Amino acid sequence: MALELNKRVTALCAAALLLGGLAPMARGQNSPVGTWDVVLAHGQRGVAQISFFNDFTLAGFEILTVRMRSASGSGDIDPRTGIASQPAAGSSGTNISGASSLEGTWTYDSKGRVIGAITESAINATNSLSFRAVVRPGARITMTGSRYLTGHNVSYRGIPLAPLTDFSGPYYGTGRRNGSPVVETFTLSPWVFMNSYEVAGNGPGYTLIMTNSFMCVSGLKYAGFYSATSEKTNGLIRTVAGAFSLTKKRGSLTGKAENPTPGGTDQNMILKISPPGL
Repeated sequence: MALELNKRVTALCAAALLLGGLAPMARGQNSPVGTWDVVLAHGQRGVAQISFFNDFTLAGFEILTVRMRSASGSGDIDPRTGIASQPAAGSSGTNISGASSLEGTWTYDSKGRVIGAITESAINATNSLSFRAVVRPGARITMTGSRYLTGHNVSYRGIPLAPLTDFSGPYYGTGRRNGSPVVETFTLSPWVFMNSYEVAGNGPGYTLIMTNSFMCVSGLKYAGFYSATSEKTNGLIRTVAGAFSLTKKRGSLTGKAENPTPGGTDQNMILKISPPGL
């Protein structure tokens, strides 16, 4: 089943990107208004694009993952939705892995600081977080906070979104999934969001489903890769993220994959991607 980003989010963000982002409001020196190219940190890894609007709303999308601590993995995440469930009994919280659209609101507190709340939405699931932001308009943004109920800390750092080199074209990936070697060949084609691409290709005994596979590259030399393979009827979901060279077009991405065996635990995944040679 394809990931369907909220239509309002898609429309709002697409409009913001066509306008080249939104100019900051005159009010204050720390307005976040505009579209930001963001990298996630603090226990989670990935990329996001977030647009702050003059009406004190925000919208965007994200691809995020975690590096599993062991091969056995954890059963408290549904990688198809990309949204965490409530913490399991005895656990201190839940990590997040997958992809989602973002919607929320923001404002200034009594001291003029930027604060807000974001809802992460994917297929049949939602999660939410509260944040504070430090902004230098036209230069950088830092957002910190925590996810509601799970208590996991969140951290985003970003720069104004700007067009990067066109990364369209053929690539290959080598790595391991749950300890088994993986070789994939695929092609990137421009997607609706800036610096983002739909992915179509093949792996050992499976295909990457183009309608549910995409990659987003950040100007902060990072990339997130969300994909679904034909190993399951509705697509087997994998999400990896990591450093990506904007000049060599090469990246070393790690994260997790859904287990093809029903009821099985999630799997570690490592994928190094690069354009093909001669």
